[in-house]
Amino acid sequence: MDSNRLNARFDDLCKLQNGWLDGHGVAPSPQGLRWLAQCIESYYHLALSPFYLYPTAEGGVQVEWSLGTHEITLEIDLERRGGEWHSLDTRTQEVDWKVLDLGQPGSWAFIAAEVDRTGTDAKAPRTLAEVWF
Repeated sequence: MDSNRLNARFDDLCKLQNGWLDGHGVAPSPQGLRWLAQCIESYYHLALSPFYLYPTAEGGVQVEWSLGTHEITLEIDLERRGGEWHSLDTRTQEVDWKVLDLGQPGSWAFIAAEVDRTGTDAKAPRTLAEVWF
């Protein structure tokens, strides 16, 4: 994983200003983004399946994975350092939803384990050439 690409993406997100979404949209806080970047680098093994990273209109960040028949999103509230995990198996319509305290390493261990398990089930590549944005 090229951590420079990940850092560049966080730099881009730090440049957003209030109103970034057609005159609406709260800019994510630079402090919150730095915290999230540190968490990803510390707790999420970047050789796991690639993810997409987007700002949300509320000032948070959404992380998305597409793994075989699974669509996974993690909506992150940067201020309270919490997240909502949503996993949908599009084949069976099975849904998994959890509220996570992202200030706790155990929540990041859950995320990494679920992405690894789901990616393995989907026969996803085991190496990551880049993070997609």
